[in-house]
Amino acid sequence: MKIAIVRTSNGSLDPHKYNVQEIGLGKSLIKLGVNVDLYSTFNSITSEVVFDRGESARLKLIPINGYCVNQKSFKRGL
Repeated sequence: MKIAIVRTSNGSLDPHKYNVQEIGLGKSLIKLGVNVDLYSTFNSITSEVVFDRGESARLKLIPINGYCVNQKSFKRGL
């Protein structure tokens, strides 16, 4: 099974911080054998990277860029 998590808020994620909820959810899902793609804006990642790998699944971080109009995010390519 494969799941995509799309973070639509405007702030950038730092994948090396302690409590990033989306990454924590992804790590829990890969323990269950689910492949997870996390789409977001990241501070230090500019291309796709496999962030964590379980026994049969992986968590991939995929950077996307977008813009904000009237507190609504628009992400190109989604």
